[in-house]
Amino acid sequence: MRKFIKKLFFLLPILVILICTNYFIDPGNIFYKHGVYEKGIAELLIKNKNVENLTNYDERLLQKFYVDKISDSKNLVVLGSSRSMQIDSDILKEKNMFNSSVSGAALEDIMAVYGIYREKNHIPKRIIIGLDPWILNKNNNQNRWKSINNSYFYIQNEIGIQDKTNKKLDEKYLELVSLSYFQSALDSITKASNVTYSSTDKNYSKTNMKRSDGSLVYNEEIRNRTVQEAKKLSINYVSEKPIYCLGNFDKIDDSYKKQFEKFINLIQRDGVEIEFFLSPYHPYVYKQLMNSSEYRIVDKVEKYFIQFAESKKIKVYGSYDPVTIGCTEDDFYDGMHIKTSAVKKIFNG
Repeated sequence: MRKFIKKLFFLLPILVILICTNYFIDPGNIFYKHGVYEKGIAELLIKNKNVENLTNYDERLLQKFYVDKISDSKNLVVLGSSRSMQIDSDILKEKNMFNSSVSGAALEDIMAVYGIYREKNHIPKRIIIGLDPWILNKNNNQNRWKSINNSYFYIQNEIGIQDKTNKKLDEKYLELVSLSYFQSALDSITKASNVTYSSTDKNYSKTNMKRSDGSLVYNEEIRNRTVQEAKKLSINYVSEKPIYCLGNFDKIDDSYKKQFEKFINLIQRDGVEIEFFLSPYHPYVYKQLMNSSEYRIVDKVEKYFIQFAESKKIKVYGSYDPVTIGCTEDDFYDGMHIKTSAVKKIFNG
C-alpha cells in the first residue's frame, strides 16, 4: 500500500503538469481560450476581409459567432463538409452568401448550423446542402458537432425528435489528460511558424485562407499538387481501414434517414429554396468504392438522395461519380476534395 501511495505522489505532479499544459496552452482552442480565436476570425469576415494563417480552430463555433454578428439574412447559405467548401460567391454569382460548411460534417452539424441561423432569425432565402454519403451512416465516428450541440437539439425539438443521448459528457474534457494533445501543446510553443491569423485583401495565400464569403482557399502546397500527387493520395485514401467515415456502413440508418427527411420538411416550411450538392470522389477512389461490397452502398445513398429530391422538387447538383459530371483526375486535390474547376463544371456546366 505504501509503495502505491509513493507512486501516486510521484505521478501526481506529472498529471498536474499534463492537465495544466493542455488547459492553458490549449492548441485546439477548446478550453482556456475557448471561442476567443473564433470570435476574432468572425469579426474580420464580417468586415468582408479574407483571413489567412489559420491554424487549429473550432469551425463550428466560428459559424455561431459569425451569425451572431451579421445584421441581415443572407440570400444564400451553403451547408456541408470540407467537400463543399470550394463553393464560392464568384462561381454562384451571389455576393450576399456565406459558406457555412465545416470539416467532416455529420447530419448533426448540418442541422445545428441551420439551427444557428434559425435561432437568430437569419433564415436565408436559399440553401445549398452538401450531402456526403456518411451522413446516413450511424458509424461515421463524427462528434465534432457537440461544440454546437444546443443548436442541434433545438432543431431536433422543432422536428419532433427527442434524443436520449443529449446529456452525454462533453468529450473535449478527455483532452485534458491526452498525451497527443500535450504534444500538440508543446509543438505550438516551440514552433516559430505558429503565426496567428490575419486579414488580407489577397485572393490566395501560402497558408489556408477563409474568404469573406466563407469559402476555403487551400494553401499553396495543396494548390500546386500535381495530378500524380493527387492520385497517390487517392490510393492512400482507399487503403485506409475503414475509408473515412464509411466504416461498417452496411445500410442506410433509419433514424438518420427519418431525421434528414423531417429536417428538409422543416426548411421547406420555413420558405427556403433548397438545392442538394453531391461532391464527386476522385475517379480512382470511386472505382474502388464501386468494386467493393463493403462500400458500394455509396451508390445506393446517392440514388436515395436523388429520389427524395425528386419527391420534394429539389434540384440536385453533382454526383459521387465523377465521370457522369465530366470531372477528371485534373479536378482533384486528393481522394475526396475537388478543385474550383470541378465546382464550375458542376454548377455552370
